[in-house]
Amino acid sequence: MNKQMNQTISTLRNYPEVDNIKEDARSLKENTKELAQHVYADGKEAVSEASGFASRKLSSLRETSKEELLRAEDFVRANPGRSVAYAFLGGIIASLLFKK
Repeated sequence: MNKQMNQTISTLRNYPEVDNIKEDARSLKENTKELAQHVYADGKEAVSEASGFASRKLSSLRETSKEELLRAEDFVRANPGRSVAYAFLGGIIASLLFKK
């Protein structure tokens, strides 16, 4: 069996196409590795951009929330009776929604 395998390998060495196929396989392996590195780098960049976008939006949301909270506090101070009525009405609606 070993002798037969050696003959097969020896016969294959006589064909230049075999060397071409080996070179193509090496090239494919290297190109695949490079592609994986590029995809990884692009993905890393996309994640970084998304993270920056989310951070900016979160900062904007915090600022808007603070402003709205101040407006709500001003409204409650200016309209205490109305605010209590709204809170009472909201409580009734919530109890009806969550009632089993």
